[in-house]
Order: sequence, then C-alpha cells, then structure tokens
Amino acid sequence: MCRYCGVTCPLDLGGAGMTRWIILAVILNVWALAAEDDVPAGRKYALVVGVQKYEGTGLENLQFTENDANGLAQVLRGEGYAYNRVVLLTHSEARKLDRPDLEPTAQNIRDQLVTILKERRPKDTVLIAFSGHGFTTRKRRDLKSEIFDEFMCFCPQLCKLNQLDTLITIDEIYKEMGECKANTKVLLVDACREGAKGSVTCPVIPDPPGGMVAMFSCAKGQVARERDGYGYMFKYVIEGLKGNTQVRSARTGEIKWLKLVGYVADEVKDHVHDDYGAEALQTPDVRGDSIDLVLG
Repeated sequence: MCRYCGVTCPLDLGGAGMTRWIILAVILNVWALAAEDDVPAGRKYALVVGVQKYEGTGLENLQFTENDANGLAQVLRGEGYAYNRVVLLTHSEARKLDRPDLEPTAQNIRDQLVTILKERRPKDTVLIAFSGHGFTTRKRRDLKSEIFDEFMCFCPQLCKLNQLDTLITIDEIYKEMGECKANTKVLLVDACREGAKGSVTCPVIPDPPGGMVAMFSCAKGQVARERDGYGYMFKYVIEGLKGNTQVRSARTGEIKWLKLVGYVADEVKDHVHDDYGAEALQTPDVRGDSIDLVLG
C-alpha cells in the first residue's frame, strides 16, 4: 500500500510488482520508438542561419540576412516542420531568447549541424540554409607543397578570414549532410554579397554528394544582391514555399524541388534585370541529382 494515497501504486510495489512495472515501461518505450518509424512521410528538420553583423571581421555588415532567415524559418513551420525542429541561428534570436548557443558563430553552427543531422531516419527531410557573406580561401595542401586547395566558405559571426576553422566550408557541409541517413537533404546558400571586402563572386562550387540537392544564390562570376528587405534568392524561395501557384501543385498541394528552383531562377533573373539594368545578371546555381523532392 502506498503510504501517501492508501492504495497500491507503481511507486510502492514489491519486487515482483516493480518488475512488472519495469517491463511495462520497456514495452511502452519500444512502442514509442516503433511509432516514430511509422510516420508515413517522416519528420522534417531545418537549420536556418542568418549573419548580419560582422564587426571585427573585415567584412561589411549586411542589411537583410536576418529577414531572410526569419522569413524562411516562419514559412517552413507552416509546411510541416514542427516549431522545435526548426533551429534559427541569428544574433537577434539569441538576444531575444537569452540563448548564446543561438549566436551564428562557427562553433554553434557546427554543433547544431551535428545535432540536427544525427539519428535521422531514411524517410526524414533535412533542410540547411545560410544567409550571409561568402569567402574563398586557399590552403597549402601540405607544408612542402606548392599546391593550394581552394575552399568556398560561409562566413559566420566573429569569423577571421585567415583562419579556416572560423569559417564554414561548403566541403564540410557536404560531408556532414552526405553522411546523414535522411533521404531528402536540401542546402540553400545565399552567401555572395555585393561590396563585401573579400566576398565571393561565386567560384566553382563542387557538386554535392548523392541524394542531396543544393541551390546557391548566383552563378560563377556573378554577384548576389539584396533589396526591399530580402536577398533576391531567399525572397523567392520564401514566396515559392508559401504556395505560389507556379510552385504548388493544384492537384496534390505538394511543393516540389524542381518547380521551386525553376520559379526562383526565373524570378531572380527577371527582377535583378528589371531593378539593376540589362547588364546585371544573377542566376541561382542549382546542384545535385535532379530528384523531384517533395518539400511541403
């Protein structure tokens, strides 16, 4: 009998009763894990990073990258991504929630990448998005070599352009995402900004590993732009994911990758041309297997 409530309860069972209680707990846990596997479409996870302030880095501050990140995070949460499965790393978010771990520093980005990519199941979807400065750096292959490897990098908050470990290379993102077991893996990078000291004007970008698709803000030799509150690429990614009629299927309601990137490419190219003149070109660079992934 329980000394508190006067009846037999799981908190005051003898040896045999406690054994039965433990067995029941194990059964319930196994059932819960099985239920996780039975989710028909899998679960959706996202890491969205926006870096706007670059004090002390030699890079200019940006205007709208936090708008990019906030807008994308908001629309994802309306397309089947649970609130707690969309991790938003911006300086403003970190200050608002008093969460230093949400500052978009290199270490926080790496920590969140590991957390969000591990233990994913084949039916899951993972979307990683970056908005900020980009930079290309070179590193000698070894101490005696005259061969340099070139890395396209995303520039986190507090980065140092001459220290590779303070930058996030596209290669390491590819590696981490390539090892993830989720079948649907999407990378969005708006990281080429006009006027940034040392910023990328889109060097050659390697293809992602199999089972993954990626979209970068512009093609080689072009400069990405921002205007009216958003970067051009993220603006039309967000509009597409909101259910633009050119993207969302009227029959199934689905938003598919190929329709989204086609829409974004057309809109970015046309609006940059209209806003900046005939000589201005910006064409999003789409990489990876042309798998028609369902994003929403």
